[in-house]
Amino acid sequence: MEGILYYWIFWCWLIIAAFLWPKGTERTMAIYFILINLASSQSFVHGKEVAAGLSSLEMWAFSMYLTARNGYLKSPRFLLGVFGMMAGYAAIQLFQLFDPVWFIVDKFYILLIVFTGGSLYIGKDWMERMVLFTAAMLQGEFLYWAVIRHFYEGLFIGGADFLDLCASGTAVIGTWTLLGMGAELVRKRRKKNTGSQDPVLTRFP
Repeated sequence: MEGILYYWIFWCWLIIAAFLWPKGTERTMAIYFILINLASSQSFVHGKEVAAGLSSLEMWAFSMYLTARNGYLKSPRFLLGVFGMMAGYAAIQLFQLFDPVWFIVDKFYILLIVFTGGSLYIGKDWMERMVLFTAAMLQGEFLYWAVIRHFYEGLFIGGADFLDLCASGTAVIGTWTLLGMGAELVRKRRKKNTGSQDPVLTRFP
């Protein structure tokens, strides 16, 4: 069922933001954004040649706001990552459209693995990884539309399957970042406990 992953994952993000994040402006913004995004998930913006999901456009606008707010535009690494992943997304979509026989694995899993992996590798922290992933995916969707609009009419971008992909990517990035933080905490505690022992005793097993 298309869209089910998006709803479940975004409701989980809403619970995390409301009850686990420290109070502040970022928490309030995140809660409002998630609520508005969920409420508008069935709304669409219709243009002359294309229709787009309102939730996808909101994600793109929010990712652009966070990009400017956190100064990511000053980072060549971030910009190259976004443009490279954007082009890769459009290329995979076009390749699957014109020659689907090569796709033994579902396109959903290919995009999820490639772009979450790229975001985790390029991004320095969880916020940068989230913004990198969503900005690249959404702009890749726009690029894909810009290419195929010359061949197809009545196009629709940013639909339920795309929302599922974006939500799944944020879940993977969030889980991976959380596991990394947990591993770092365990490492620091182990190092602290080892350093606090009597140096004479540490010579013996």
